[in-house]
Amino acid sequence: MRLLSRVAQLGQVGSLLLAVALVVVEGLAHALVPAVSLLAGLLVLVAVARTRTVSTRSLTMLLSASTVWALGIAVLTTALGNAEGLSARDDGAIISLAAFVEEPGKLLILLLPALVAPGRMRRMAASDWALMGYAAGAGFTIAEDSVRRLTTATNLWSILAELFDEGTHYSLNPLTSGSLERGLEAPFTGEWVEVMAVGHHVSTMLVAATLGLAIAAWRYAGRLGTSDASVSVGLWWRMLSVVGPVAALGYVITDHAAYNASVAWSGWVDEGGLLFGPLSFVWFICGMGHGQVPVVVLLLGLCLAVDAHRRMRAGFMGRVDPERGAVPPLSGVSARWREPLRAVVAVGVFAWSDLAVILSGYTRPDLTRAERMRRGRRVGQLILQVRRQAMSVTSPGGEPTARRRWALGALVVAAVSVAACLAVGVVIGRSIGPAASSPDDAVFFAGLLDGLASWWDGLNPAAQILLIALGVLALMSMGASAALAMGAVGVVTWFAGHGHGVAAFMRDPRAATASYVRNVTPGQLLMDVVDFATTFIPGSALGVGLRTAERSLSATVAARRSARLPDLASLFQMRDEALAARRAAEAHLKDLLPPGTRMPDFNKRNYEDTLDLLRRGGHDREALDQLREASENCHTARPRAGRITEVAGEVGGLQELERHGYTVPDAFRPQGLEAKPTGPRKVDMLAVSADRGSIHVPELKGGTGRLKTNPVRTLFEGRAPQGTPAYVRDRMLRDDRVIEFFRDNPDLWEGVKRGDITVTSDVISTPEAGFVNRGNPIDVDLASHPQIVTAIEQRIAALGSP
Repeated sequence: MRLLSRVAQLGQVGSLLLAVALVVVEGLAHALVPAVSLLAGLLVLVAVARTRTVSTRSLTMLLSASTVWALGIAVLTTALGNAEGLSARDDGAIISLAAFVEEPGKLLILLLPALVAPGRMRRMAASDWALMGYAAGAGFTIAEDSVRRLTTATNLWSILAELFDEGTHYSLNPLTSGSLERGLEAPFTGEWVEVMAVGHHVSTMLVAATLGLAIAAWRYAGRLGTSDASVSVGLWWRMLSVVGPVAALGYVITDHAAYNASVAWSGWVDEGGLLFGPLSFVWFICGMGHGQVPVVVLLLGLCLAVDAHRRMRAGFMGRVDPERGAVPPLSGVSARWREPLRAVVAVGVFAWSDLAVILSGYTRPDLTRAERMRRGRRVGQLILQVRRQAMSVTSPGGEPTARRRWALGALVVAAVSVAACLAVGVVIGRSIGPAASSPDDAVFFAGLLDGLASWWDGLNPAAQILLIALGVLALMSMGASAALAMGAVGVVTWFAGHGHGVAAFMRDPRAATASYVRNVTPGQLLMDVVDFATTFIPGSALGVGLRTAERSLSATVAARRSARLPDLASLFQMRDEALAARRAAEAHLKDLLPPGTRMPDFNKRNYEDTLDLLRRGGHDREALDQLREASENCHTARPRAGRITEVAGEVGGLQELERHGYTVPDAFRPQGLEAKPTGPRKVDMLAVSADRGSIHVPELKGGTGRLKTNPVRTLFEGRAPQGTPAYVRDRMLRDDRVIEFFRDNPDLWEGVKRGDITVTSDVISTPEAGFVNRGNPIDVDLASHPQIVTAIEQRIAALGSP
């Protein structure tokens, strides 16, 4: 909804500019077909994937970023070929190498969020991986085919040929849109058949969906018991989670390489040998390009079922409507097939319950039309939050260790995969290079950049400015900031303006460099240096945009989460429901307890060992599965009520401070239920008074929470209980957010050191909606403790400049 709102805000200006551009720029409408079609296909998949947790805005941002990323992968492909002695003019080598670089390269863009936000990525649903794969690959298809359409003549014949499925075909079908077919003599049979090249988005979606399922398989193996039989089964699941993505990547690379080779060298299928024999065999049995679409449909269905099963395992935390969201137990089905069948049923149950709840928000008869729209949007956001909750509670591991392991694992897997693909690609590229004939250069990126440069140079300055404005508006409507949008469009237009030189450099770097050095004038050299610097060097529009995006990322996320915070009445209602669910889960587990066992035997630490003992004792497998599910429901229900109460205290404290004119920086604002708790050794909140003469660091309590009386160890002042000045001073010293706040606000820090700005604390309690109690006011008196002031200054200096 936020995406649609932003599009609406920019829509009037953008529509006017687009209408003018379609008239002024010849062939623009034809070139926009890939972007419009694939964006529509992405929205179709978003509507189908009823288990997703990723937002539409995030997906459109990924699509736009991958469009620019495609240029980098194209340059990397050529650079690698040159480094390995594969001439850029030897198109057979580049055809082969392209498959082994582009396929893993398209997925590399997902490495950035895996490293920057590993906590969020490890809690992704399997369907999220499929959607992100589609978006990442769609950017490549748009970049490649839009440039090709701009650089080739557009006439009535080309349009009619596309309508009748000749050439690259686009439609609202997200899986066949962007595909290409051509006739070829099939290997082994010799029959004339139509072979197919699916769009980049389909192959990338196939690999990404397999990755999502592989993560689920690895975690399933980890949930199995420690008995010999369970360990054996778990080992097979772990092997499948490794082999699956490798096979998927090999499959799409084979299709890509085989089709590319066929464009330039139709006789390669008859070569045989160690390299071409297996390549043609795998390509043949996998349908010569036609097999990827049904495989993707199957994988997407498996992703939906896996996600629905995770949501079902989350118990009450995965349900929006208790009446509609209950999955039938299917007790009449054998134990072997019960859970898979329940997962399939859960897809329909959760899809129906979510849609019913959303419709109830939009159709409330006692509300005005505007109120119904607002309520419907809030309900939709709540459902997305519930899905994220379910994925979070079913993701194993504790923070921050699990997050760090995820980031390290993602980096290692990406490095190994890319290295292996590059090595194999170079070997096959060297083998195929001498045998391939030279196809049309416009098939490849060097030729495309040449054509793009000719097209761009043929536009008058007004048309170029118009297209730049359209590009900036399009990226801003997808969620990018103005600075980042201008920087990204600047990179694309730089490549368009210098396409002839870049293309020549890609074909023969030495010759192109020598020619440039011989012919360039001092004035032209100066202009080229300035042009390059203003585009790429830090301080340019792109550099400013990236730094602005980096600096404001945490603040933006915090502000958005704060804007989505539920009100106190809803929080306390949720707490009551969570307490009731906890009591029900514990009562259900107590009813299932086998003789000789107690409730503590099934807590989070002991339940796996207890289940193993019962399994070795001959207990029924179905009864053990019920015990496992009941135990895990208790494990998720117990901390839920506490977390809701904690957030209620944070929201109540925020509202109380803002009522008294305090400003709470984004880093200290409540993050909502889906975020991880603040953590130990940190302040609950920090607020600055309106006159900036006071900093308040309160202790926040929700429900019946009270100060802890047990003293804890501080760094410089011995042991101190919660709510004392020494305790608050120690927490301010240890909290990274406080150190960053003082670094970014040196005037406040200097005032604190001098004693001109007071630092105070108290306890703000929110026992129920509408009531806030304050007590235990204290003066933290930070300025009177030079040892702590010095330690804070040292930490500020260690951070460096912002």
